[in-house]
Amino acid sequence: MPVVEFAHIHRRFLTQIRSQTQFVQATWAVTRNLDKFGIGGSVFAALCCLGFPALLSILSAVGLGFIVTDTVLIPMLLVFLAVTLAGLYFGTRHHHEPWALVLGVISAIATFVFIGVVQNRILAGVSIAGLVIASVLNVWLRTRQLHAE
Repeated sequence: MPVVEFAHIHRRFLTQIRSQTQFVQATWAVTRNLDKFGIGGSVFAALCCLGFPALLSILSAVGLGFIVTDTVLIPMLLVFLAVTLAGLYFGTRHHHEPWALVLGVISAIATFVFIGVVQNRILAGVSIAGLVIASVLNVWLRTRQLHAE
């Protein structure tokens, strides 16, 4: 095998390894931040469902008033709650502590029930706070796990 051909194959192999490493790093960054993205979307959809006046006026002012219907917001809320739970699950796989996921599941169910079924603003606010606390707990548990390694 000529030296030039070997160098070409070696360079192509290193490029392939580098691209796979970058893909794994990007995937890790997405799974690490999935719960934060989900919490942001869940809080946005929940506040819209609850009729938070400042948010509704901003959406109307920028031409997004069509979003403020329950036919759009309830499915959006369900999707973001699922994203939040997926992020909490990935965090649980990393730090092996179930508490953030358990709190997240209870809060997600309560958020949907108190926004989509029963319409109780106070309990919906408490359940949204539970989601935020679950996400903060997840971040804290991950940080603690990384410092322990």
